[in-house]
Amino acid sequence: MKYIITLLFCLIFSFVNAQNTSTNISNIQPISTAEFNSIQSPKNGDIVLIKETATLMYYVNNTWFAMQGECTPKPNTPKIDSVTTTETTIVIYFTPTVQKQQYELQILDTDIKATVSKSPAQLPIPKEKSVYVLQIQAITPCGKAGPMATVINLQK
Repeated sequence: MKYIITLLFCLIFSFVNAQNTSTNISNIQPISTAEFNSIQSPKNGDIVLIKETATLMYYVNNTWFAMQGECTPKPNTPKIDSVTTTETTIVIYFTPTVQKQQYELQILDTDIKATVSKSPAQLPIPKEKSVYVLQIQAITPCGKAGPMATVINLQK
């Protein structure tokens, strides 16, 4: 009998102790994807529930993670909408694919490149030749998306 009472006491103590160290997340209010994308200054340990996908996200070291361990936002290749030029500048209009994403623009076979966060982007016109390949690539903390390229003809 003494053994059973001791065992019962240990089980109850373990249960109470486990409840005291767990985190209650039942008061997390679901938010939309748009609300999630508009979060300006998350803090380490922030937890949100995205209602459209029923995804629980947590924030650590400048990165949002799904509880499954996925990194988000995944980079998506942007679409180049149009390219115009001035006397000295190439202006690139593109459709952003994910908020808070960076875009690396490069004119291939030159040293000209830039990292931007929104459209339009501007690059200087190279002097070497008149036909170039412009490449754009999306970058997030989760990696880079496959590049999108277009040919630029600067002949007048």
